Amino acid sequence: MVSKSQTNSPKVSAVIVNWNSVDTTVDCLNSLKEIDYPNCEVIVVDNASPDDSADVIEKSFPEVTVLRSQKNLGWGGGTNLGLKHALANETKYIWLLNNDLVVEPDTLSKLVRVAEKGPDAALVSPVLYFYSTRSKIQHCGSIFDWKGYSIRHLNNPDETESVNKQDFWLWCTAILIKREVVETVGYFDEKYFIYFDDMDYSARAISIGYHHKLQPTAKVYHRSHSVDLGGLQKAPLHYFYYMTRNEYWFWKKKVSGLRKFLLIRTYLASVIRKLAFYKKQAWNDIIDACLDGLYCSFRGIGGEWDKSIKMPGILKKLIMWRPYFWVRLFELNTRRVCDRLLGRKKLTAPKM
Repeated sequence: MVSKSQTNSPKVSAVIVNWNSVDTTVDCLNSLKEIDYPNCEVIVVDNASPDDSADVIEKSFPEVTVLRSQKNLGWGGGTNLGLKHALANETKYIWLLNNDLVVEPDTLSKLVRVAEKGPDAALVSPVLYFYSTRSKIQHCGSIFDWKGYSIRHLNNPDETESVNKQDFWLWCTAILIKREVVETVGYFDEKYFIYFDDMDYSARAISIGYHHKLQPTAKVYHRSHSVDLGGLQKAPLHYFYYMTRNEYWFWKKKVSGLRKFLLIRTYLASVIRKLAFYKKQAWNDIIDACLDGLYCSFRGIGGEWDKSIKMPGILKKLIMWRPYFWVRLFELNTRRVCDRLLGRKKLTAPKM
């Protein structure tokens, strides 16, 4: 029997993608059992996990719909599978949730209230706090710098009231999306596989007239490599590969003509600056993952990381020979490059 509160509350489908991380997903699902919103179904897409994730979730949470993919579709592909299932079941909102977070009981109720009041708000997000340091903000929105091909992350939710809506975007870590937005904007670009696909979706929604909204009193707690999981060097190697590869593709969609040349220079300088830092730390496996991602970005090789496709060794050696030299060259600081070649001046590390 459907309760009166369910009838008065729009249907929401929470979509979570799981891959081989059942304990983390269970924590997320346990937090969803405590939410105060009365009309929410939960869908878990299992991306062909090699462990017994799907079986454990079905047994422990019989109320949850588990969709079993026959192969690992990545975050974007797994999310698209969940979106299609939700739309086929007459939901009004889809709540995309990373499996490595937990939610407050009133988070969804607050998001729906904002969405119901703002017809042009494509994406509505809570404030993301760090999982282990729950008073510290991880994400409350970011600003696109379309000319400099860079991102500025906001530090205070109050800043979102004064930003240019055409430049303001949100992570899809815990995002509420209206049904009509998916029907208009479409699905996530599966070429990315994971990372930058949420930026791409935000930008696509903005380009057709939607804007995004932050609900500053709604909270979730999200695990972070740098804070919760032991530091950046503890991040899985695929993080560095996909982040390096996909960054170029994201910005490339937005440029044409001579601006492509500026993008390539900016992108290469940014990547190699990071590689110089990793070289100092002797993070050799991370360097290899980044270089392979760089190589595949220019070759247009999308989807899941094919580890058999590697940057040629001679090219890797050339880039890592003097990384700061290449950074200055791609930044077109020709005087400093010449000084370096002639041994006249020590080249200092650029700021990270």
